[in-house]
Amino acid sequence: MTIKRLLFVGLLICTTSSLKAQSDTAFWFAAPDLNGNIASGPNADRPIFLRISASTADANIIISQPANPNFIPITRTIVANTSQSIDLTAFIDLIEHGIVNGVLSNGLLIKSSAAVSCYYDIVNGRNGDIFALKGRNALGKKFTVPFQMEFNNRTNATEATTNTNDFVIVATEDNTLVTILSKNDLVGQAAVTRSDSTVDKPTCAGQPPIFLLTAREVLL
Repeated sequence: MTIKRLLFVGLLICTTSSLKAQSDTAFWFAAPDLNGNIASGPNADRPIFLRISASTADANIIISQPANPNFIPITRTIVANTSQSIDLTAFIDLIEHGIVNGVLSNGLLIKSSAAVSCYYDIVNGRNGDIFALKGRNALGKKFTVPFQMEFNNRTNATEATTNTNDFVIVATEDNTLVTILSKNDLVGQAAVTRSDSTVDKPTCAGQPPIFLLTAREVLL
């Protein structure tokens, strides 16, 4: 039976120096919806870039959303031993996953003709983050998802929305069944209950309780 694979993406609070991307020729990614309207002002979730580095061979890159016919694939050629930054800010509304318990068609697929490393970079000093894409090492079937336990989610009257913890799952094959089991209440799901969703390649399903992980069964 064909193994159903999906990509589970998460928000890591860490320094750039501690991240290490995996060299590969294919990367799946579902972008988190960072809070752009914070106390210091709007647009704290942008700009967004893909940072791609080629190794010893020239790399022909295709960035696509296979489930979204409205997204025109982006192509680039990266010369061996060089890097390029690809600005995706103009497509942020098609890329970020901002709907809870919904299925969207915004999963990204980055394919290359040669091995490259790839980062998704939210370049904002007020609310930025960076994600190291892991290629085939990010695919799997079962994951335990940790979350920080020390701080409450911030609620600020000057901000447009309350900050939350989220995870996003990307299916890399059609008819992928995702089961979520949680010890704590989630939005739309009580603790210690099952939440089953079927998603197609590469649609995304989101759920607040974002980590670069993969999952068929997600344990919280």
